[in-house]
Amino acid sequence: MHEEKQETIRKVILDILYADGEPVFRIPQRNRKDKKISLFHRKTSKTFLVYSKILLRMYSMLQLGTYCTKRDIFYEAPQFYKKQETVNKAIDDLAGLLQCPSSHLGVRASSKGLIHGDIRFILNDGTAVDCSRQGTTFIPVLDDVLSVEFQENTVFVIIEKEATFRAFIQSDHKEQRAIAVTGKGYPCTATRQFMNFIEKTFQPRIGILVDFDPHGYRIGLMYKKGVLDEEKDERCLTVSSAVLLGVKYEDLVRHQSLVELALLTSRDRTIATNMAGKIKNSSSLQEFFSEITAMLGLGKKAELQAICDKETGQLPPGFISEKLHELF
Repeated sequence: MHEEKQETIRKVILDILYADGEPVFRIPQRNRKDKKISLFHRKTSKTFLVYSKILLRMYSMLQLGTYCTKRDIFYEAPQFYKKQETVNKAIDDLAGLLQCPSSHLGVRASSKGLIHGDIRFILNDGTAVDCSRQGTTFIPVLDDVLSVEFQENTVFVIIEKEATFRAFIQSDHKEQRAIAVTGKGYPCTATRQFMNFIEKTFQPRIGILVDFDPHGYRIGLMYKKGVLDEEKDERCLTVSSAVLLGVKYEDLVRHQSLVELALLTSRDRTIATNMAGKIKNSSSLQEFFSEITAMLGLGKKAELQAICDKETGQLPPGFISEKLHELF
């Protein structure tokens, strides 16, 4: 595998060096012409150098059989790259150019996501991670996982925020087999890869629980559909079978005496309107579309914590059990 990727990188480098006229990267774009990044063009010359530096770093890692994270690469030359996003974009584009995941090029995801429930991992080095005994743990990087074990008829609940995740695991659902996962806001690639693996390998029922606000729904869509503004193929990161558990408009109506609603800001409205426009014709995303439309019509938003008990921080009795019932 490494030898094949090394040869591909060598070919790309030679194509760049011996291209007619100018050294240039041609980055594939979905439904559009390739993006040209030229060394001789004033607007792209720095980007060309960034891509070249990272490509050579990938080649070196493949030769040595080593790995690093996107963050590792950034901190090797922070003054040169300026921003982490510059490194992230370059790695994603080079993976597209080389037609393979970045993990096959020596760049591995680092995980910030958490998982809780009756699930067990065996890692490549033989280490066993038993979440039922150890409690909440970080989601392992998929490349480190040899096997995953959990009981039949177990459901997974993807939760937007850590605060909601904590409220979930303290709630009254112990009799139901549910594993809770959170990316702690916008999820890292490792969390998304892990959930994609779970869906494809085991086909469990999976639910999404987010705040009733534009950012919450954008995060929910990121898990189910991918990043809406990106043109790259994200099928290896999505959980297409996941269903929306909430927070929905009907939840606000049911608990209206408890819910503290806030007005949508102009920024919120822009985000929600753009999301609705992108998904309105997708049959698999109609529930998201309906809820976003309701949110815009209401002109208000609410966090899940708004219906939690102010003293205990716990959700209303039966709330989580009712949501899980939708998955069983």
